[in-house]
Amino acid sequence: MGTTSQEVIIKEVIERYPHLNAETIYKKVKRRLPQVSLGTIYRNLNKLFLNSEINYFENGNNTYYELKKEPHGHLICSSCHKIKEVKEVSAKTPKSFKIKNHSIVIVGICKNCQ
Repeated sequence: MGTTSQEVIIKEVIERYPHLNAETIYKKVKRRLPQVSLGTIYRNLNKLFLNSEINYFENGNNTYYELKKEPHGHLICSSCHKIKEVKEVSAKTPKSFKIKNHSIVIVGICKNCQ
């Protein structure tokens, strides 16, 4: 099964702009593929996740997507909504447990907004 142009563009958008939600990805992809639908974006994001190419994390009603990389957590400022990746956050799991996705999100107020 080959990779679709939509998958390539979605991946490119996520590489350039990590931590985007599906609607923002849709707007960016639509500039290059005017015929693309929001449903196509969701289907391709799901396919990329199932193929272990991307991860996602949730904060409230928002789901953010990013390329698969080393385990890390996210600090989200509840005031300015900036997202910062942190590598020090971890959870112990048994070696026999294969992690498909993980999500550690800490919401607070960043230094600039305090």
